[in-house]
Amino acid sequence: MLNLKPHLTGARFVEHDRVLKRTEWQYEGIQKRAYEIKDKRNSDTIYRHTFNSMACEIGIANALPNAGLNNQDFDHTIRETYAWDVKQGNTSFEIKWMSLESHWWSFNPHVVDKIIRNYDAGYPDYIVVATNVVSGTGFAVYPRLLINPASFREYVTKSKFSNYKSHYYNHKMAEYDGECQVYNEGIIKEMQKSENNPLQCA
Repeated sequence: MLNLKPHLTGARFVEHDRVLKRTEWQYEGIQKRAYEIKDKRNSDTIYRHTFNSMACEIGIANALPNAGLNNQDFDHTIRETYAWDVKQGNTSFEIKWMSLESHWWSFNPHVVDKIIRNYDAGYPDYIVVATNVVSGTGFAVYPRLLINPASFREYVTKSKFSNYKSHYYNHKMAEYDGECQVYNEGIIKEMQKSENNPLQCA
């Protein structure tokens, strides 16, 4: 695992207008192919999910030295266009969003299959899970997890709660095994305690 603690500790600020611009570009690409990729989400849900993801992608790109965003137009038939979000040199990262109030990164089973298929095809080298919090004229993006996708499936667990996201990633066990690094845990816990930290959430 890379040691990215100097770069992923603390928040990175992202201007709202920059998130909005990238969201509209990405949203348009997804909408064009929603039928083909069998995306059952309504347009409002797709937009909200995209907005949060774009904030986190930009924030992580800002955090890593000399990193760049994937600016290829989305095409579900070309894996290179969607299987990574940020690249630093030859190292690619897939960025995932996690809400501030969440203590675990949760998802549906198809997310697991997608990550495994992308990894088997050569992308990404790492997964970064981040949270975006409203801050002034934009968002503070906090990295939370750096995950080795090669072992990702081993730490996926079915949730005991009645939640529309039926599975979660056991980062505590993965961290113990050296397959995941956890960042900003203390400050996230403090923000979770406060009721005065609004979140742009899906």
